[in-house]
Amino acid sequence: MAGVDYDGIQGLLRVLAAGEKPEPFAIEVLAFHAAVEYEIEVVLRKLLNRPDVLLTGSPKLGFGQKVKVLLALWPTDDDAVRKFGEVLKSFQQLRDAVAHMDQREVAACRENLMTAYRIMIDGEKEDYSLAEVAQSICLYMSNGTTIEGLSALFDYADKLVNKDFLGAFSRPPRTAEP
Repeated sequence: MAGVDYDGIQGLLRVLAAGEKPEPFAIEVLAFHAAVEYEIEVVLRKLLNRPDVLLTGSPKLGFGQKVKVLLALWPTDDDAVRKFGEVLKSFQQLRDAVAHMDQREVAACRENLMTAYRIMIDGEKEDYSLAEVAQSICLYMSNGTTIEGLSALFDYADKLVNKDFLGAFSRPPRTAEP
């Protein structure tokens, strides 16, 4: 019907095969991307005077447009915010590559996301989980920290409470001087 030599049965079989065994990484990317987009909307609703004008109705803003609005409304314009913007842009590019099933592009976009994230957090690890990246995006929007920063804070609190504080009460009693 399209006027080209297209085998609809083969297409149907490819579609069925794709639905039978979805790629776990693709599901992970799409799920975290959707979650991050939701969180960006939560922040935008707090930043905008009339958020429904931009965030409801048709046509809807896409992820990239929401990121641009978020960065335009961000209270500071510094290197850290630009690095944060690169993480968001790289996440979008990874999502697009996954959605279009381009495996070579997926690998390159994943590496770009890891590089952007590593630069943003000044990290040393070669690889991070998508969960860690997504969680760090939320924390950065909240208070400028990342999941690594939160983990370091918890480690410090654990040491303070469970070692330093308890250690203060477990010292041997002082002996009276003669």
